[in-house]
Amino acid sequence: RIMKSPDPTSLGQTASWTNASRTVTLTSAVTANIDTCDSAWTNAMGANGSTSTSTTRKEGTNACTIVPGAGFTTGLAAYKTIASTDFSAYQQVSFWIRKSTGTINAGDLSIKLCSDTAGVTAVNTINVPALPSTTFQAVTVDTGGALGNAIQSVALYINTDQGAMTITLDNIIACKASSSADSL
Repeated sequence: RIMKSPDPTSLGQTASWTNASRTVTLTSAVTANIDTCDSAWTNAMGANGSTSTSTTRKEGTNACTIVPGAGFTTGLAAYKTIASTDFSAYQQVSFWIRKSTGTINAGDLSIKLCSDTAGVTAVNTINVPALPSTTFQAVTVDTGGALGNAIQSVALYINTDQGAMTITLDNIIACKASSSADSL
C-alpha cells in the first residue's frame, strides 16, 4: 500500500526562471533570509574553537563553518549579528547543515534566534533533528508559533559534547506556517 500524497496547493503567484538558472523568482517573497552564511560567524568558543567560511556549500558563494575543538564541551559555539528583523509573520526555520564526523542525535545542537547582538538572549530555539554525518541535510523545523519580532542575532549552541568536529551551516531562512496557503 502506498499513501496518497497531499493535494498540491497554489501559492497564488507566478514563478519565472531563466533556462539553466538555479533560481526561481516568485512575484512576492514567501520566505525571509535569516542568514545566507556567506560570511564567517563570530567565534564564541575562544581558544577552544574557530569559525570560518567554506566553498563546500549548498547555496550562495560560501557556507559558514564552526569548528569546536576537543576542549569545548557545551554552550554557545558561534553567532552572527544581523540587522534587527521582525520574523513574527513566520513560524518555521529552514537551513542546510552538515557535520564532519559521527551522527547528530536529536537535540544535540540547536539554532537560536536572539534579541541581542551576541547570541545570548534566545527568543526562539530550533532543536536540530537527528542527522547522519558528512552529508548536507536540508532541515525545516516548525516551531508551532510565531518567530520573534526583533531578532538581532542567530546562534549555534552545542547541547551535548561532541568532541572535535566541523559543523557547516548554509542558507538559514524563515518560512510561513505549514498551514498557511503560501507556505513554501
